[in-house]
Amino acid sequence: MIKDIIMPKLGETMEEGTIAKWLKKEGDSIERGEPIVEVTTDKASFEVEAPAGGVLRKIVCPASETPVKVIEVIGYIAGSMDEKLPEKKADAAVPDAGRQAPAAEKPAAAAPSEPAPSPAAAAAAPAAAVSGRIIASPRAKKVAALKGVDLSTVKGSGPRGRIVEKDVLKAAGQAGTGVPAPVMTGASSAQTPICAAEAPGQLEDRVTPLAGMRKVIADRLSQSKREKPHFYIKMDIDMTEASAKKVKGVSFNDIVIRGIAKTIEQFPMLNSTFENNRICQHSKVNAGVAVSLKNGLVVPVVPEANHKSIGEIAAVTATFKQKMKENSFKPADMKGGTLTISNMGMFGIEEFSAIINPPEVAIFAVGAITPKPVVINGGLFIRKMMTVTMSVDHRVIDGAYAAAFMRGLKETFEVNHGKL
Repeated sequence: MIKDIIMPKLGETMEEGTIAKWLKKEGDSIERGEPIVEVTTDKASFEVEAPAGGVLRKIVCPASETPVKVIEVIGYIAGSMDEKLPEKKADAAVPDAGRQAPAAEKPAAAAPSEPAPSPAAAAAAPAAAVSGRIIASPRAKKVAALKGVDLSTVKGSGPRGRIVEKDVLKAAGQAGTGVPAPVMTGASSAQTPICAAEAPGQLEDRVTPLAGMRKVIADRLSQSKREKPHFYIKMDIDMTEASAKKVKGVSFNDIVIRGIAKTIEQFPMLNSTFENNRICQHSKVNAGVAVSLKNGLVVPVVPEANHKSIGEIAAVTATFKQKMKENSFKPADMKGGTLTISNMGMFGIEEFSAIINPPEVAIFAVGAITPKPVVINGGLFIRKMMTVTMSVDHRVIDGAYAAAFMRGLKETFEVNHGKL
């Protein structure tokens, strides 16, 4: 029985997605729920799971930079390669002019039968390879190719024995250092070094095409910088008392999220989005937190952050840390953000300016909390100081309003810290 594979709609605002890579080839066996295609949207990259088991009968939309509308058929799953495709759907599923059509179908050759592995051999084999297939994430496959690791020898720790990046690194004897990727915003520089050492004394030039999530980030932030007249204001804030809120399981960033979200209540215009010459002032303060992945940038959301305690915010951001390690963010995680907070303080960065995350009108760049000499009532004291730089869309927010907010934020942390 033929089953459609469609471009899923994973959010109210999602209208199209780009197929970055098919994880299966035509004729490959597929299990229900197994990742089969990698899709990139304007917010994240994600894997689409098979809606049914069988074989990948036909790929209608190959990997391409041409977007595919949601609900459009991108492929078919069937019981066998001999099963006939529906005529209407096959006719309607001609790739757009911008896509390259897949090669003409050939009758599937009968696979040679192989003796079933003995129980002992099956027990010794990695979970992802017992059935004869290698189930691995795209990142794991890429790292395996770079490290020269045979995936058939790797034991997967993911769902259903799926091999993830850390399994490959472990097999290669090069487990990660445990240092998280930096939290940042704005278009990053090239993801691959221009000259990378292949062996002692040897250098090789590398060129990385701008594609997938990296291309989406480049396009969106370039558009933001072109269209949004940014202006920037900076404030040094004494966090000595407020930082006392940090207890086990709570980070300084959780405290900052809470403080910004509470202050925004008094300045609702900053909790707006600007699109199609319309300003939408939102009733809920949904704080996006910029998180850098190895292949790009995502902004997962803490919903209604102003109504959550610091502990409740910490519980949400803890899930972000886990998903960052597993590279398992979904479009739903990025849904509904009304402002963005980018914190590079954990890397010792004291201050920086960020590019506004469209269609929002403000982003908050948070620096490190560091001991500094401060003059108070004529006396010199060492205080824990933090610099916040706010980037603002001048089409929506004027300077005086933004300055009043920053003064209010300073008061939140320095005077009203007891209410955090």
